[in-house]
Amino acid sequence: MSNARNIAALSSVEVGATADQTKADIEGLGIAVGSSQMPAGSVVQVQTVNMSSTVVNTSTSWVDVGGSITFTPKFTNSLILIMLKVHVYVNSAANTVWNASNFKVLRDTTEVLGADTSNDYGSGGVFVSTTDRIMVMYSKDYNDSPNTTSAIVYKPQFMSRNGASISVNNYGSGSLTIMEIKG
Repeated sequence: MSNARNIAALSSVEVGATADQTKADIEGLGIAVGSSQMPAGSVVQVQTVNMSSTVVNTSTSWVDVGGSITFTPKFTNSLILIMLKVHVYVNSAANTVWNASNFKVLRDTTEVLGADTSNDYGSGGVFVSTTDRIMVMYSKDYNDSPNTTSAIVYKPQFMSRNGASISVNNYGSGSLTIMEIKG
């Protein structure tokens, strides 16, 4: 069996199992998941929160999307892959105005994804009628390097441009997934 398949098999073992259960013996490798013996690029742990509660924002202030993850990396040199998916509905708009939503993800209080309020809008359009609407599934990924093994909180937020009424997770649900990849 190739090393790539060995690594894939190792990364699929459930983290958080008992010590006996975390021992993966793939072709005699016997490497414990989450141990320093795991090869670089291995998936160490994954956490996901589903976000299905509707949140509406009609201001240019940031509000929580409705989910967060408290995550404790096992290694200081790990890469943290942040995957954000949010269902967005722009349901109220003024004529001939650019209306959009913007998203960011905080690591504790530090912005690690998005937040470029002038250029990084996740969904929107120019509306020619007050009855125009748009609905999309916004998705964005980001690699974070927190350089810590202490607990950190990842939390998505969103805002509205020009005061349009933006609903998230109204007609569909979103998710925030955090994946630790060994460095």
